[in-house]
Amino acid sequence: MKLPFAPPRSLALAISRSRSRDKQPLEDENPPLPYFLYTGQPSSTIPRDIQHVIIDPSVKVISERAFYDCDQLEIVEFCHGLEEIKDRAFRHCTSLTSICIPPTVRIIDDSAFRDCTSLVEVQLCGGNNNSSSNKDDDTVDGNANEEPAIIEEDNDYNTVELVQIGWGAFRNCKSLKQLTIPSSVKEIGHEAFRDCVQLSTVQICDGVERIQNDAFYNCASLTRITIPSSVGTIGPSAFYDCQQLMDVELCDGLQIIDTSAFSNCKSLQHIAIPGTVRVIGQEAFSFCEQLVEVDLWEGLEEIKDGAFMECISLQNVTIPSTVKVIERSCFSSCKGLVNVTFNEGLEEIVDCAFRDCKLLKSIKVPSSVRSIGYEVFYNCESLEEVDICGGLEQIGVNAFWDCKSLQYVRLPSTITAIVGAKLVEGQVMPCAIPTFIFLS
Repeated sequence: MKLPFAPPRSLALAISRSRSRDKQPLEDENPPLPYFLYTGQPSSTIPRDIQHVIIDPSVKVISERAFYDCDQLEIVEFCHGLEEIKDRAFRHCTSLTSICIPPTVRIIDDSAFRDCTSLVEVQLCGGNNNSSSNKDDDTVDGNANEEPAIIEEDNDYNTVELVQIGWGAFRNCKSLKQLTIPSSVKEIGHEAFRDCVQLSTVQICDGVERIQNDAFYNCASLTRITIPSSVGTIGPSAFYDCQQLMDVELCDGLQIIDTSAFSNCKSLQHIAIPGTVRVIGQEAFSFCEQLVEVDLWEGLEEIKDGAFMECISLQNVTIPSTVKVIERSCFSSCKGLVNVTFNEGLEEIVDCAFRDCKLLKSIKVPSSVRSIGYEVFYNCESLEEVDICGGLEQIGVNAFWDCKSLQYVRLPSTITAIVGAKLVEGQVMPCAIPTFIFLS
C-alpha cells in the first residue's frame, strides 16, 4: 500500500518495524503499534487509548476535538489531500512527540495541538513531498478491515499551501524546541505558540504578514528572532516575557509594533527601529532591563504611553524629527538614561514622560515644542541644565519638581499657561520651589 506523504523519521521507523514483523520472533520487545484508520466518518468511534493514527488520504478535514485528550497517542500520520485541522483536534495529546503537516493543509485551526506537552518536532511543509510505503493490517476497533485510500502520484498539490495558524494552535507545547514558519503562512494567530517554554529557535520566512497577539508570549528559551520585511504588524504582547531574547532584527517594511510587543524581554540589549515603523505601541519595550541602546529612525510618528518605561540600562535616546508627541510615561524610570536629544518637529511632551530618570543631566527643548506636561522631569535628581527655546506655551504642574541638582530654569516669554503655578516676571526660578517664573 502506497502512502503519498513521508512521515517524520520516528514514524518511518515504526512503519519499518511493522513491515518486518513476520521476520521477528514472537518475543520481540518492541512490537509494532496497532493503528487506527481515521476516515472522518461521524459514525466512527475513536477510542481514547489509541497510540497510532493514520489519517486516510480521502479525509479533507479532521473534525473538532477528534482526538481531544487522547493522552496515549504517540504517532499520527497525515497524508496528501488533508486541507484543514479543526479546533482542538489533537488538544492534550500529551504523548505525541512529532508531527509532519503535509503541504496540502491550508488551515491549522484554534488550539489544534494545544497542550501537547511532549511535542518536540513540528514540520510545517510547503511543496510536493511524495513517497510510498506499505502498511500491515494491525488496526483497532471497527477499522480492522479498512485500508488507506490510494492517492495518485500525478495529483498536483503544489498550489495548496498552509496559510493560517490559528488561535492557540500550539500553545503550551512545552517540549517544542525549534520551528520554521513557511512563507505561505500569512498570519501567525493569537497565542499560536504561547507558553512553548523550550522553544529556542524560530525562523519566520518572508511572506508572513502579521504576528498576532501573544503569538510567542512566554517563549522563555527563545534567544533571537528576525522579523522579515513582509511583516507589517507585530501584535500586542507578541513576544511578551521572552526573558532570554537577546537579539531582535526588525526589517524595513514593519509599520506597527503594538502594545507590550517586547515587554519584559529582560535580556534584550539593543533594538533598531527601521524607518518604516510609524507607531511604537504602549509599553512596547517596557521592563527590558538590559536594553542599553535604542535606534529610532526618521519616519517614526508615535511613541505611545510607557513605550520604554523601566528600561533601567538605557543610556542615550535621540527622538526623530518626525515624532510629534512623546506620550505619557514613555521613558519614565529609565534610571540609567544620561542624554536625550530632541529634534525640531516635536510638539508635545506628555505627563511623566521622563519622570525618575535619575542620571539625566541636561535637556534642550526645541522651539517646536508647545507643551510640557505634568511631572515630565519629576525627580530627575541629576538634571543640571534645562534650555527651553522660544515657542513653548504651556508647562504642567511639577514638571521639574524634585530635580535636586537643577538651580535655575530660564523660561521663554512665549509661555501662556502654567498649570497650578504662580507667575512672577523678570526673575529666575529655583527649581526646588514649585513656582514658575518668566524671563522678560
